[in-house]
Amino acid sequence: MVDTNDSMIKQNFNDVHHLFIAGNPDLPTVVLLHGTGGDENDLVPIAKYLAPNHPILAIRGRVLENGYHRFFERYAEGEFNLVSLDEQTAWLVKSVSELLTKYDLNTSPSLAVGFSNGANIALHALLTHPETPFKNVMALHAMQLTPITEPAHLQGSHVFYRTVILILLCRVIVLMR
Repeated sequence: MVDTNDSMIKQNFNDVHHLFIAGNPDLPTVVLLHGTGGDENDLVPIAKYLAPNHPILAIRGRVLENGYHRFFERYAEGEFNLVSLDEQTAWLVKSVSELLTKYDLNTSPSLAVGFSNGANIALHALLTHPETPFKNVMALHAMQLTPITEPAHLQGSHVFYRTVILILLCRVIVLMR
């Protein structure tokens, strides 16, 4: 549950259901991308722990699968609709850029924290959209969706996943008790 003492805005802007929690606008924004069945509230405690005082922008995936929110379609468990992935990635990059402008936030590279479906789209954005506003990704439970045909050029970017994340999550869970 999100702490309502924060300067928090929940709204739908240009077809983007999101949550914005104000922080120091000079710091990079933490962009949160939930997993299947989640929503924009799910990763807020992790963002507050990892980056206190940073603005938080949490996006809700706009694809529904059996009533559950996702960021892109899949055909079955582990079978992804790559056309949907490309379309929704373009939408996400554009939407996050517009929201950063709307809230007058620092345009330096943001940090995306994604879980599962959210981690997958964050990594896909980083690999396929050089204009993405997040150049740093913390991918929780991500998987490779497309074949790697050539090395990605990610100079200046940082990607963290799996082992490091599990240690951080365990620490967050212990501190939240």
